[in-house]
Amino acid sequence: GSSGGGLFDSKGNLIGITTASKSDENAQNINFALPTEMIEAAILEPTIDSMIADQSDDAKANTPTNNSEQIIPSENDYTVLGTYGKDRIVLAYWYNRCYILIPGRYNPNTINSVAVWIPSSPNGLLILSRITSINGVFKFIKWFMESKNVNVTDSKSYLFYGKTLERLGIISINGVKQPAYLTSGNKPYTESLISEDGLIGQFYNYSQTSYDGLTSITFGLSGFTDALDSYNENCVAKR
Repeated sequence: GSSGGGLFDSKGNLIGITTASKSDENAQNINFALPTEMIEAAILEPTIDSMIADQSDDAKANTPTNNSEQIIPSENDYTVLGTYGKDRIVLAYWYNRCYILIPGRYNPNTINSVAVWIPSSPNGLLILSRITSINGVFKFIKWFMESKNVNVTDSKSYLFYGKTLERLGIISINGVKQPAYLTSGNKPYTESLISEDGLIGQFYNYSQTSYDGLTSITFGLSGFTDALDSYNENCVAKR
């Protein structure tokens, strides 16, 4: 009967909103609450789409027209060249480049994230922890490319593959941290992506992911070699 009510600490500070309880023959009075930080993030933090829309409107209003500048195409102007393996890895072509998109899953049946690898620039991965569509991937990349104030700082999130543990840098645009991460880019990822069964992203801080706390996302690599073969066949000639 208290669902929706406040949960307070011993000093009277609101620390959560009660949501559910569990009782059965093995347990009683186990209660659950959403922490206030999670609620504030959901209420106050603008969505990715709204921030992209605001940034695009500002850019249109404040950027003088220069016919000599190259126009970045719409995020809808991509071509899917193929989908490969049981992990449904995608090879797509957009804005004079081919991209390999590796879906990430919180559970086996649901895509929650996308890791983006550009074979022509193999020394890094872009991980979008709350984007699940191809259109969303290129919408973010377009926004990233058009933004003037972009920074990458250390985060508490990591990428695991093989025996390697690599800290991820979190992307900030216009001073706001995004649910988007970059690897260090010290070496090409080609061999690791070919040899490993998958990558595991450990994302810390619920405001940067779809979940509370430390969240593990698996990026399966079944089909990656087929996608890379298709890249060599279809994209290298376009470079």
